[in-house]
Parts: sequence; structure tokens; C-alpha cells
Amino acid sequence: MRATCLMFCTSITNGQEYDFIVVGVGSGGSIMAARLSEADKNWTVLALDRGSPRDPNQPDIIGGDLSGLHDPNYFSIPQKYLLGRLVRNPAYYGIGGTAMINGMVTIAPSRHLLDQLWPTGWKWDDLFPYMIKMQNHYCYYLPSSLT
Repeated sequence: MRATCLMFCTSITNGQEYDFIVVGVGSGGSIMAARLSEADKNWTVLALDRGSPRDPNQPDIIGGDLSGLHDPNYFSIPQKYLLGRLVRNPAYYGIGGTAMINGMVTIAPSRHLLDQLWPTGWKWDDLFPYMIKMQNHYCYYLPSSLT
């Protein structure tokens, strides 16, 4: 199955209606929006996320300087065992959410770990089809000039 990804939409027609609106298109919200759009081809799904537009033709920042327009600049409370220092908690505003920091890299857990430690419905055989779906996902981006 092919999924179509719209990177940025700068305008929405007044009065336009959607069957579902997903607010927050990070790791969870993007999956929710995709599943809703796959469940019924007649449903319309609007996925919204905050953040400034970024050029889809530029590579993502992976492990680099995370400060800037897309970073909320979160810090922890003072840490007792770090002499009161604050710990920076990188995050990302925009499509993909904080998963963008990880470059959308995923590593599947071992069959043993899932089968021995996870509850019914979360075993290897339950999750394997979704691992394959994620591995085989292709995203066809629309032109950035589309509004």
C-alpha cells in the first residue's frame, strides 16, 4: 500500500470539513492519521502539527545542532546528583515530532524480549506485520509549492 505524505499546507479552505482531525503528528499521531485514512477511503483526515515550515528538499538534522525554530528548548528541573545542573531534553516541533531527531531510525526488539516480557497482543507475531509495514513504507512527497 502506498501512503501519500503532504509536508506542508499553508492554507485551508474556509468551511472545509474533515471526518477526523489529528493534532500532533509525531510518532503516535502520524500512525493514527495513517490508520484512519487506510480504514475507509471515503474518510478525510486532517493532520496538524505546530512548527515553522522547513524545506522538504533539505536533509533533516540528525544528531546535529537541534536548536532553532523547531526546538521548544526544554530543560529538566535542577538535578540533585548533577550539582543542580539542568539537563537539556531535545524535542522537535513539526511533522514527525521528536522522532525527527532520531532520523526515523528504528530497531526491532528481539522475539525473545517481546514473547517473554510483553502482554498478550504485543507479542512478536502480533507486531511483526507492523514492523514490516514500517520498513516498507515509501513516502511520496507533493511539491513544496502546493498550497
